[in-house]
Amino acid sequence: MFRFNNNNNRANDTPQRDPHLLEEQLKDMRRELELVREALHRKSLKCALLQQELEKSQCTTCHQLLSVVSTSSDGTQADGGEDEENACEASNGHTDVLTKLQAELQLKDARLVKNRDKIRFLCSSIARLQQECANKDQTMTELQNELDKFRQVVRPLTQVFLQHTADEYDAAAHGGVGGTRMVATGSEPRMKRQGCSAEPLSDLVDENSELMKIPKSELSRELIKSA
Repeated sequence: MFRFNNNNNRANDTPQRDPHLLEEQLKDMRRELELVREALHRKSLKCALLQQELEKSQCTTCHQLLSVVSTSSDGTQADGGEDEENACEASNGHTDVLTKLQAELQLKDARLVKNRDKIRFLCSSIARLQQECANKDQTMTELQNELDKFRQVVRPLTQVFLQHTADEYDAAAHGGVGGTRMVATGSEPRMKRQGCSAEPLSDLVDENSELMKIPKSELSRELIKSA
């Protein structure tokens, strides 16, 4: 009993990780991951809209230039027999239209450059968010594995300690003659002692039960020591 109490004191002095705290951390990380994925989806839609707008603006500019060129050529062929004044007026009108279209083309080019820079920024943001998602997934997996190992270690020990405490209370309430009594375990009676006992914890577990073997890594060994 003295050895058992010393082990409990050492276990209480060692910092332990609360499984509820780990579960709360996992829930928080899952919520953050959902927010990151939603932001990533919105940015992807925005990139697609910008790309469509760029393609549409390029097509519009090309059609306008083609219409100006065709109008200019048609006007030149149709007005071959008119006087010089009408030809000058038509030429001035085409020049004004061409100047206006050139100004619009410059604005389109500036807007195109700006949108391309914005697309590059969004692509880099998407790549960064994807990396953050991968890192959070890896962290969640590690925390889940650590929580599973913690439960596998703590639950069997807790059951053994509870059984040991229940046997002690039962022995104190129904003590036998000379500080000993016979306890029926279902197969054969055994001697149960009171007071200070040097019985190991292995006597409290059924001999026929098979313990689940878990391969231990360095992280699991450190977790067992801290528990």
